[in-house]
Amino acid sequence: MNKLFMSNRWNEYQDVKVLNIKVPTTQEDKKKAKEFRKYIDKITENEKSTKK
Repeated sequence: MNKLFMSNRWNEYQDVKVLNIKVPTTQEDKKKAKEFRKYIDKITENEKSTKK
C-alpha cells in the first residue's frame, strides 16, 4: 500500500490553470432555484411549528 502513492504523479506539484468561463443561468435554472427555496422554507416552517 505504501508504494501505491509513491509515483511522481502523487508527490510532485502540478500547476493547474483554472478555466475562466461563466455559464449564464437559464430560466429553467432560476425556476428550479425558486422552487427549491420554497421547499426549504416550507420545511423550516413545519419544523418551527412542531417545536412550539
